[in-house]
Amino acid sequence: PRSTQSRSSAASDVYKRQVTFEALRAEGWLEPYRSPNVEGIPKEFVDPDGTYVGTKVMASIIVVNTKEVTNLPDSWHVFTAPETRGKAIMPSPLYSGAAAYNLGVFVRQPEFGWKFYEDMKANGVVVGKGNGGVLTAVAGGEKAYGMLVDFMAARAKKDGSPVDFVYPKEGVPVITEPIAIVKGTKNPKAAQAFVDFVLSEEGQKLAAELGYTPIRPGITPPEGLRPVDSLKVLTADPKEMAKSREQEKEKFANLFR
Repeated sequence: PRSTQSRSSAASDVYKRQVTFEALRAEGWLEPYRSPNVEGIPKEFVDPDGTYVGTKVMASIIVVNTKEVTNLPDSWHVFTAPETRGKAIMPSPLYSGAAAYNLGVFVRQPEFGWKFYEDMKANGVVVGKGNGGVLTAVAGGEKAYGMLVDFMAARAKKDGSPVDFVYPKEGVPVITEPIAIVKGTKNPKAAQAFVDFVLSEEGQKLAAELGYTPIRPGITPPEGLRPVDSLKVLTADPKEMAKSREQEKEKFANLFR
């Protein structure tokens, strides 16, 4: 990091290099700090040791092209259904941090596991690059179904794209763009103040204005997005996912090559 802001916010370029902040902590980058504004934030989004905490909620959902799909699906298994063969796309965990997190979560769910990915491969699901490519393919009619982060689908729908989206009944993987303070920062008081602001009611309202679901319950999310306390979240041990991330990405690459 080359500035106080990048140190205190654990900037997104760092996030892209690390699926979770567990790896950053394991490498000794993070300074423990528990903001008083952590109170009220769902515990599953707060590091119990106080080194990082989520700042917003971005759930992966199913997006559809409304010209091609009239009945919204309610299950992730739409990606493996015979009637959708060759009609779906998902982001690649080799390019997308959210997709890498999804992979780690899905393979640890009894209802999904690696079989879910094997069945998607057999059903002709296409692997794009990032979430932007998924949205382009679905909004443009190239594909009828896609796996996408919810805020992108909501923005596209609001802007008039022929898309709609649904939160599957089994639950959704959620990424939270954690915030932390880098160990050794030259201005710890300023870094702490920034963390406090991001997690405050004012900061969370700003996140909503920017189009994201606030991580603090009680603050209205943008139109079409579900509030955090209404989400059924699919979870997995972040420490375990951080350790096996590269092996899982390699297995995915071999499966979809």
